[in-house]
Amino acid sequence: MTEVIYGNSQKLYKTSNALVLKAGNRSLAVRESKAYAADEVPCWDISTIELLLSVMSERDNLLISYLFDTGMRVSEGLSVRPCDISEIPSGGWQVRVMGKGSRRRTLAISPSTVARLHLYFYREQIKPDEPIFKITRGRVHQIMTDACKKTGVIVPDGVGAVHIIRHSGLIRRMELTGNLKAVQDQAGHTTPKTTMIYFKTVNKKHSLGLNAKTDIWAK
Repeated sequence: MTEVIYGNSQKLYKTSNALVLKAGNRSLAVRESKAYAADEVPCWDISTIELLLSVMSERDNLLISYLFDTGMRVSEGLSVRPCDISEIPSGGWQVRVMGKGSRRRTLAISPSTVARLHLYFYREQIKPDEPIFKITRGRVHQIMTDACKKTGVIVPDGVGAVHIIRHSGLIRRMELTGNLKAVQDQAGHTTPKTTMIYFKTVNKKHSLGLNAKTDIWAK
């Protein structure tokens, strides 16, 4: 335990997994998060995502599929309306979101996901200017927590059961495109430094795959 003194009456203790601030007879403990390594992003592969989706209701399956597809933050995804989704003249589909820091940005979205969303709009009679999914962030977290319990999927340390969907979708997009700038734009990262961690994660997975297929005893 490390002790640091702040003034005459306050002391800050650093333990192995928490910071404890003592002021007189009162103590406040702040547990440190188990952050993931700076050169790797915790994520699930596509088969794990499909397993989780298989135990969800139709609506929940669509919601999580849509978050995985776009790599949106949950707050962004829950604010999207049907009128925010449009076809790109040159081909493909896009969705406009209000991103972090109240910055408006445009993301790509797969045609297959758009087709499912349009069917959902029609069936649920969702108006063009109202949110597609009228649920809270807490409910989204519960959906993922329940799916993990049903399937036995473990959430890695340092990331939430919902935010890992964003990581996994962006890693999948990096694997398919191999384009750092494209993934940076999709993620809404202000600098490529953050996106580079996704690139390193993909490279590490690829390297492990190559090594795993190599039998050094083969003749």
